[in-house]
Amino acid sequence: MIDSLPVELATGFKLGPAIIVGLSLVLFVVVGITSRVGSEEGFWVADRGIGPVPNGMALASNWISVASFLGMAGMIYLHGFSSLSFVIGWTGGYAVFLVLLAAQIQRFGKYTAVDLIGDRYDSATVWVLGALVTIVIAFVYSVAQYQGIGLIIAWIFGLDYAISTLVGAAIVTGYVILSGMLGVIRNQVVQYLLLIIPFLVPLFFIANRAGYLPLVPQLGYGQALGEMAHDAGRAWYDPTFTAPFAGGSAYTFIAVAFTLMMGTLGLPHVINRFYTVRNERDARWSVVWGLLFISALYWAAPAYAVLARVLQGGAQPTAEHADLVTITAGHLAQLPAWFVGLIGAGAIAAGFSTTAGLLSSGAAAISHDLFFRVLRPSAKPRQRIQIARLTTGVLGLAIMVSALQPPALIAEVVGSAFSLAAATLCPVLVLGVWWGRVTRQAATAGLVTGLALWVFTSWGDWYGHVEWVRHWAPAGASALVTLPVVIAVMVVVTLLTRAPGEEVQALLRRLHGIDA
Repeated sequence: MIDSLPVELATGFKLGPAIIVGLSLVLFVVVGITSRVGSEEGFWVADRGIGPVPNGMALASNWISVASFLGMAGMIYLHGFSSLSFVIGWTGGYAVFLVLLAAQIQRFGKYTAVDLIGDRYDSATVWVLGALVTIVIAFVYSVAQYQGIGLIIAWIFGLDYAISTLVGAAIVTGYVILSGMLGVIRNQVVQYLLLIIPFLVPLFFIANRAGYLPLVPQLGYGQALGEMAHDAGRAWYDPTFTAPFAGGSAYTFIAVAFTLMMGTLGLPHVINRFYTVRNERDARWSVVWGLLFISALYWAAPAYAVLARVLQGGAQPTAEHADLVTITAGHLAQLPAWFVGLIGAGAIAAGFSTTAGLLSSGAAAISHDLFFRVLRPSAKPRQRIQIARLTTGVLGLAIMVSALQPPALIAEVVGSAFSLAAATLCPVLVLGVWWGRVTRQAATAGLVTGLALWVFTSWGDWYGHVEWVRHWAPAGASALVTLPVVIAVMVVVTLLTRAPGEEVQALLRRLHGIDA
């Protein structure tokens, strides 16, 4: 359990930030209630009526999780250059997604990622395995979001971390249960504005306080980097911060970036978003707009990390401060409490937006992919909505309990979810869409192998401390090893089994727009 916050942050109830965050939470609930839906299509895919710009904002909000808002700046603050792999991986993944999957997913026109692989491989086994993997991805990823939400609510309201996590979990789970995907997307558009403005605006004042170009702090902090690397007279002199791979090997840098990029192709809450637009053109432009909106935050995160180091002088950076470094920077810059509270409100919005998408995808895997498609295909629409809401609540409660004992830093927990997505859904989806020969037996073997490798590498890194696993396939960056193994398994099994029939080939022609 997280027992305490950094000393300068753990000062009890803060009226200004509490009012800001309280109003934000009320707004989220109101948007959810006013977006209440009664149809299955509305609950899962927002009636497929979302335009590319709002969907791009929702994509960005869905993507800019607590790991991006807090965790990424925290990792750069601790490790410097080596942690830029998170920036490369988390942005590059969307570019790869745009090329390989965005339009194909939209043309398929169902509800979930598991719908696609289930129909593509025409296999109940693949369907069940895909749903189980989706649930685990949503679960692990959400633990990190609840962890960040609990930290921020604890800081603002002076509450115990456990109580803060419970409050945050109850609110986000509540509006997802009420409104489904329509309310989630509308909230995510609002949440993007509520997270990006509080992230960018304080940075101008923090840079000014530190004595660097405030007009464009994303460029101005470069002077601080130069001083950190070359000016031994500065209190914050630390040449290892800017030296390539001083905080880790080149292999680790590449492994992290690769895992995050490939993991993006297998994240269910990202994939499901492309069913909500009208056509493939909107699907592609959603990614373009989403990348633009995401970059606004990613360009600023390194500035927070560097300026926090400058403002704390020669104090040694610690993991205790890392996950709240954006707030620490505002505090060290002596910004008014209510102004620092804006940053906290942005972090809450980031955590809520991603958690809502994850809850929706996890609940869809349980209720739509497992219950309706496998166990009870004859269930009536009203029963489907009821089960969907029930599973959302149960999943949210289970995640909340797990978040009370977080296993690692926020960005590290999220990295583990990406490792799982990269080793399972990514190869099954990409090979399934682009190689007509791949078979259902190969998909089954790929999912089982990927899941087994993820469990092994997670155990080796976090618990057993098996050194060769820690080095070559760490829990948050294992895809450089596991993904090629899974692809090799799928290729071998495919060549040993009978090719799919004409129905699968017709589906692939439709996915690529050949029969349109």
